[in-house]
Amino acid sequence: LAKSRGRALQALKLDKCSGFSTDGLLHVGRLCRQLRTFFLEESSIIEKNGQWLHEIAINISFLDTLNFYMINLVRVSFEDLELIVRNCLYLASVKVRDAEILDLVGFFRAASVLEEFCGSSVNEEPEIYAAVSSPPRVCCLGLNLYQEQ
Repeated sequence: LAKSRGRALQALKLDKCSGFSTDGLLHVGRLCRQLRTFFLEESSIIEKNGQWLHEIAINISFLDTLNFYMINLVRVSFEDLELIVRNCLYLASVKVRDAEILDLVGFFRAASVLEEFCGSSVNEEPEIYAAVSSPPRVCCLGLNLYQEQ
């Protein structure tokens, strides 16, 4: 799909899909440069490496929606997320797999037009989050609270 329609593709929604790997996502990042919506929520993806996110960060600058919430990938670079938000001037919605919010400080600082964010976690110690400020336009924020038992 990326090879045959990549130049024209503006939205790719793979909701609750399986049977593909990060190699396929790598092709999307390299070939679908006009992509505005990239949606992978609840998909089961065979993880080979995290290079796919870097390819999106350096090749796609028109994204307004990026969603890889509730997926099984663990090799997600926070530096690549920050690069995506710096390069995609219209990125309004980002949903990521669960990440500690302290790892996203640079991402939040760079996200000047972000309106919706979901997929980060906090714990019961609020004082450690003083360095984290939400982007100026965020009006929808989804966080998970992890409590020690």
